[in-house]
Amino acid sequence: NHRVAAEGAIAKSIDKVNRDVTGLLRDEKAAREAREGKLRGQISQSVLKLHSANKDTQRKLEAERDGIHKVLKTEIRARMSGLEALEAAMAAADREHGRALLAGRVEAAQALRS
Repeated sequence: NHRVAAEGAIAKSIDKVNRDVTGLLRDEKAAREAREGKLRGQISQSVLKLHSANKDTQRKLEAERDGIHKVLKTEIRARMSGLEALEAAMAAADREHGRALLAGRVEAAQALRS
């Protein structure tokens, strides 16, 4: 009889320890899941910030590239314009030289006739 009571007390004690351990494990699991959830949230926020910063950097680089292209196009146009003006001036000078040469020949021919 005494033995049955002792076995019952031991079983109750074991059940209580099992409930306590189960409760502690459940609490630990909940705390771990909460920490992991918080970390996932922080990581997600960091990834979003990095993504946003990356887009901003990309936009800035594209704007800089577009600005450089604009400057290069302007510079090329200016140089081409300068070359065209130089070619026109050279052609005009050649024509003027040709006229002067022709006028000189005409004068020389007239001088020889006189």
